[in-house]
This record gives sequence, C-alpha cells and structure tokens, in this order.
Amino acid sequence: MSRFYISEKVAKSQNPNNIIEINLDFNSSYKEGDFVSIKTDVSDNILCIIQECKYCKENEARIEDYILAKLLNLDIKYAGQKRNNLDLAIELEIIQLIDCTLAARKQMGLSTKSMLMVSPELYGIIENTIHTRGYKKNIVRIRLVNSFTGANIDYKLSDISIGNLSGDEFQINFYDRELLHLREPYYFISSKFNSFDTPIKEELMKYYYQDGNFVVLKDDSNDKDWSVILEKLKKDKYFSLKILILTENQDSICQRIKQAFIKIYEIVLNFLIGYKEINLRAIRPLPIDETSNAVRLSGNALNVLGIEEGEKIKLSYMGRSVKLRANRFSDIEVMKKVNILHKEDNLVYSIGVPSEIRRILRIGDINTVVKVKRDMGYIFWKKSHMQILPILGVLLTILNLSKDNTIRSILLIVFTIFTIFLVLSEERAKAK
Repeated sequence: MSRFYISEKVAKSQNPNNIIEINLDFNSSYKEGDFVSIKTDVSDNILCIIQECKYCKENEARIEDYILAKLLNLDIKYAGQKRNNLDLAIELEIIQLIDCTLAARKQMGLSTKSMLMVSPELYGIIENTIHTRGYKKNIVRIRLVNSFTGANIDYKLSDISIGNLSGDEFQINFYDRELLHLREPYYFISSKFNSFDTPIKEELMKYYYQDGNFVVLKDDSNDKDWSVILEKLKKDKYFSLKILILTENQDSICQRIKQAFIKIYEIVLNFLIGYKEINLRAIRPLPIDETSNAVRLSGNALNVLGIEEGEKIKLSYMGRSVKLRANRFSDIEVMKKVNILHKEDNLVYSIGVPSEIRRILRIGDINTVVKVKRDMGYIFWKKSHMQILPILGVLLTILNLSKDNTIRSILLIVFTIFTIFLVLSEERAKAK
C-alpha cells in the first residue's frame, strides 16, 4: 500500500471519471489499468483506475472532482473550491482481479434472470477471497468487467450460482452478454486493442478503424464478417473477463429503519401498481439533455417498463438512486456523434444519462450497467384524480349502509383499497 497526496490539478483523463493519475516512473509497482482502492482517515474505500501522467511528481495523484467530493464527504459542487491549499493524504491498494472465461456452451436456466453462473473452482476462489480479505462483514457485490470496452455489470452475491462448468468458466444470459459487448464487440479501447497479438490485430483492422481513443467497427461489416471477427477474438482472450469483489459499509440503525419504511411503502405500491426493472448501459445523452433532469431511453425500454414518454423512472447504481423524467431517443445521428454506436439497434440496450447524474450516482465509466425501474410513487399520484370519485362513491355508500362506526371504518378501509386496486389495474397490466 502506497501513500500519495492529492494535487490541486484535476485529472486530465475523465473517461472514465474514476481515473487516478500518477507518474509510473516513480511508482513501478503500479501499471496502467490497475484497479486500486483509495482510502483516507475519514472516508471509505473508493474504486479507481490507474492512469499514467508524466507531469505528476513522485507522490502526487490527480483525481476528478466527484472522487474528491467523496473523499471529503462533500457535495460535488463544493469539491473544486477545496483544491487550493488542500492537505489530503491517501493510500492506494491494488485490488486483485479474478480471471474468468465465458463458457462456450449455453445455460438455458439463465434465460429469464440476471445471474452469474460459475464453475465450482471459480466459486471457491471468489468465496476464499471474500473470507481472507474480511469482506463478509460488509455488503458484497461481484463486478464483471470487460476491460477491452469498459463495459461492466454488478451482481449480488445471492445472484451467483454454481453450474456444470470447469476451470475459470462462467456463463451469463443472452441479455447480459449483449450489455458486456460479448455478442457483437463493435469497438475497443485503443490501449486494450493494442494488447492483442500483432497477427490478430492486423486481421481485425480489416474490419475496424482508429477513431481517437477507440478502435471502431466499420459500417459496412456484415454477418459473415462477424463470424470471422469472433473467431479471431476467441484466439486472443477477448472473452476472458475480470471479476472484482466490491464492498459497501453496513447502514446505520437510522438508515436501516428508514429503509424498512421505504420497503413497506414499495411493497404496497407493488401490490397496487406493479414493479418492473431492467438493466441498461449508461451512455451519453443528447447535448441538450446535459442541462435537464431527464434521461433518454428507447421505445422498447419504455414499453418493458410499462411507462409512457415523459413519465418518471428511478435510476439506481451501487445503492444510490435518483428519480428522473424519461424521454424517448431522438436525433439518432447526433447520438452516434456523442457515443460509439455501430447501428441504431445498439440504443435498445442503452440509457442516455447526463454527466451530472452520472457523477451523483458515481458511475465511473460510460457503458456501466445501471438498474432502471418504473417510479411507482409517481404513477400512483399521477392517477390519483381517477381514484377520487370512486372513493367518494364508496364513502357515501358505506355511510348509508351502516350506522355502526366500527363496521363503517372496516368497510371503508377494505373497499377503498379494493377500489384503488381496480382503478390501477391498467397500470399493473403494463408491468406484466
């Protein structure tokens, strides 16, 4: 574990924005792309990625504002003001990655749920790492990372199962493979692409072209090309991913009580309206959306969530969530300019999230998979005008039906709930 001090200068590389820049000439124990945990005396561990900066001094580290805000336990809008005369020392610890390989055979049992199926050997390594590093006392998440594109997805420990696999093999469902760019890898990070063997790299350049920091698939590629591309990638470990074991501190008693009430509230809303969530890749929105409190989704995603354009969704990542208005993707050509999109179909798996929202949720990289849920509370209150007249009708009927106040109260509660349940039946049908 090495000790550094935070520079007044901001990290130049902000994609991903959980970069920490150091001079590797003075710190040979690290290399570019290493995942490290940052810790101070007053903050929890923060996950970052090492990036080289030749201009940094020996023990100098440059970070982005949202990491500094977390280190200082501040709102992000105040972080920049604290950079001058900042006296903050941090410790960097390399996080050990677990290698795993996508299994060739399909697991039909994974078709309906987001799960990570691993071999008995790989499960043993994960479990051993959790116990030896003392992770059991904290909430544990397993992050699956495709380092060639930066795409990553988190799984709860309860989402891991042992399958009929061997060695370091794992398997995930079709949808998660799409989210991680394992089915159609239409771009690579340049530095990762350069790590391919030279013969493989030369062959792949027949189908890809250099575009700044990325190597992008040519527009004229067809299905025949895909079979060749995938065969080449199999030879050079493209389907070998990395597993990170992440932890979160347990909530305080007050937070647990608050979460318990929220849980009860959501159970009631789920009964009345219906719960629905999907996983989507976070990408950049339209430039005009950067100043709005809204996200962009495809029409298919809106239909799956059972909401209409302009209604609200709940966007969640690593225990944090925000409520935002959901708009439909438009101006596809503009979306292609601000994102790496091979074709319009790629938007089906994506959600355009403004940079400010990504920072609030501490989403470190584009193509990070986030959870998108329909906002049941918003739908309930939006439909409240439809509930008033039926409830008034129930109230007047019960007042005339019985003179016993106890019976009136019981009937009023039962029939009010039943009336609301009937009125919201159309919303429940959208979530099925």
